Amino acid sequence: EGPFEFNFKKSTPTKRYYTYMQVDGEPLKVFNPGKAVCKELSSDILILVNPKSGGNKAAKLLTIEQPYHHRGAYGESTIHVVDIFALAAGNSAATEGLEELKRSIDTEEKCERVIIAGGDGTVTWGVDLMTKADINLEKVVIGIIPYGTGNDFSQSLGWGKTISSDLPGKKNKALGKWIDDWMMASLHYFDLWQQNVLSITKPRSNYYSIGLDAAILKEFQKKRTQTRAGNHLMYAYSGMKKMVGSRVGTEKYLESVKDHGQLLFNATRREPTNGGREDKTLTKDAATIICLNTYTYAGGRRIWEGSAGKSTAIDETLKEKKQNFGDHKLEMMMYTDMRSFSLDAGARLKSTGQRLHQTAGPLTFEFKPDLSDRVPVDFQIDGEYTTAYRPKRATISHFKVLKVLIYKPRLTGGESQHRIEKQGSIASLFKRSNALRRREASTTSSEDSPACDRKSGKGCFKLKFWKR
Repeated sequence: EGPFEFNFKKSTPTKRYYTYMQVDGEPLKVFNPGKAVCKELSSDILILVNPKSGGNKAAKLLTIEQPYHHRGAYGESTIHVVDIFALAAGNSAATEGLEELKRSIDTEEKCERVIIAGGDGTVTWGVDLMTKADINLEKVVIGIIPYGTGNDFSQSLGWGKTISSDLPGKKNKALGKWIDDWMMASLHYFDLWQQNVLSITKPRSNYYSIGLDAAILKEFQKKRTQTRAGNHLMYAYSGMKKMVGSRVGTEKYLESVKDHGQLLFNATRREPTNGGREDKTLTKDAATIICLNTYTYAGGRRIWEGSAGKSTAIDETLKEKKQNFGDHKLEMMMYTDMRSFSLDAGARLKSTGQRLHQTAGPLTFEFKPDLSDRVPVDFQIDGEYTTAYRPKRATISHFKVLKVLIYKPRLTGGESQHRIEKQGSIASLFKRSNALRRREASTTSSEDSPACDRKSGKGCFKLKFWKR
């Protein structure tokens, strides 16, 4: 007689459950959401500013009045701005802003928006400071103002490679547009990973790499400038310098890579025991190995997406695998030489990288036991390099799950249609004006001018200025 009741497992930030049903012959897939990402978002916003980012442009955000009250298209918001350097140094005024955030989180059920004004490294720095302050990150939603050089975190979330204008702008008008975008942004899960080498643990949000690109970054850091354009130029110069020098590759120090304790591949070629190539050994030496969490790498290059459908290094099932920075998985790729790497990361031509693996980890990089003290092992973590000497192993494991703001375009269907019609009318206007010019030009012969000299060409043509 019923009714029947089916109780399903509830999804968590790290594990998602789906239920497959059939209703009158129609298939149905239902997501078991469990707890909502956030029941409600607070209208207050805390901005953590790295004043040195963007050639010191981010420091302008520290000049706005405190607290700043904004009234926009989505209601009223109260904005608090904190210098992240002062916060790390324990400045009382800066720590008060974080304490206010903690009190709000502990006493209310709402989630709070925290915006990071800086580069990729500032994101993990801000998360680390909030963790040390014992702030419940499950009730924090993180956004970004891209002031860095690469800004892969920002690009993966849809906020762009760089800001289009100086913030906060005249009468904070430019900042107000960003606030409205944060208020209407959608929410998504974002995996945060951690890397351990020589007993030093560091969180990472974007990517981890070992080999050539880390060596280039190490050289670049010595020549870093105060402008974004200068930094790009210096990075290209550092890459060219490595290209003409001796080969830099992982085969000099990397022994093998393991996934969850099981051998994934050997990085060093060994003598075969059965007359053929040893199982699970790379056919080519890897100049660099990259573990991706975000969609973009090296300032916007989608290397995993660009390698879709191409032959892979060890697993052909990876050809059509997709990325998702909230799926609890890492994507691993390799480049065999400086030329192939520079085409992807520098020249941004067709992707030449090879897919290696997709995994939830943990990953373990085992190094050769007989390494010399003179052989540096260079790592890159979210655009910052680390050099180790004679490491035994390095591990990458899942750390925690963040909530992030995904940019949502403001245009509604009606506005989009209006803009398309407007663009069409402008295009037709240009077509009519161009046709008019051609007709008038055809009716005006250069021979009508008595001063026309065919040898020199003087006086044969008229120059007219047209108003749009």
